[in-house]
Amino acid sequence: MTEDADLGIRLARLGLRCGTITCPTWEEAPPVASIWLKQRTRWLKGWLQTVLVHSRNPLRTAWQLGATGTIFFHLTITAIVISMLIHPFFLAYLAWQVVYYLLPGGPDGDPLMLGVSLFNLVGGYTTYAFLAHGVHQRTGAQSSPFWLFTLPVYWLAISLAGWRAVYQLVFDPFRWEKTPHGLANPD
Repeated sequence: MTEDADLGIRLARLGLRCGTITCPTWEEAPPVASIWLKQRTRWLKGWLQTVLVHSRNPLRTAWQLGATGTIFFHLTITAIVISMLIHPFFLAYLAWQVVYYLLPGGPDGDPLMLGVSLFNLVGGYTTYAFLAHGVHQRTGAQSSPFWLFTLPVYWLAISLAGWRAVYQLVFDPFRWEKTPHGLANPD
């Protein structure tokens, strides 16, 4: 359930503005993979629902949000939903390109397409790493930079959550997997 995303878009469609608070929310990521997966599935299902609801009448939504608002809506929500769903297919295609291109005695691959694919993958991971590192530094958290090398695994996990969200939205739209809070720092 991502009511904050839906409410933000609804307020913007009414011509109102909303923003973010600057004080910390002390939100925590679940320390258990199964709970994390359920939480991310719920969030992504809400984002999918938000995209679908506000895309029912795209011309009206675009008129109400204006050009800039429409672009930012699709960049912040729609693009995330699409990228997390296609990521595993992109990785599989890139692996196929590498094998096809490097196969000894095999047909020549297209080095331009391989270069574009590698650039997109490295660019996406690097951009996300810089964003995550910036947030990490801003919060003053201390940890090893090793976690940056886990981003490909994280992206595959978030893709799994995304596909679970699609499945649930189609076959069980009223199910919202609740997750416990306070597991990371129990008192």
